[in-house]
Amino acid sequence: MFYVLTPVWFVVAWLFFGYLAAAILKYDLVETYPEWRGPDIAFSLFIIFLGPLMFVAVSIICLLCHKKLGMRLNIFKIIIKR
Repeated sequence: MFYVLTPVWFVVAWLFFGYLAAAILKYDLVETYPEWRGPDIAFSLFIIFLGPLMFVAVSIICLLCHKKLGMRLNIFKIIIKR
């Protein structure tokens, strides 16, 4: 199951976080440079390049939180066993 969900999570995260980052950056750029309201080529490039970066950042945060939570749960298991 894990091996099936990992690629799915990667693609969903890539598109979602890439789109989110691109939307934020494009909004800022269009506000600064109104003449850039033309084609969305830059928008697509943002999705391609920022998607993996955002995915890696969120994955690292999730792993750190999971590790801390797992350590806490192990401490609770040890206390309960005693």
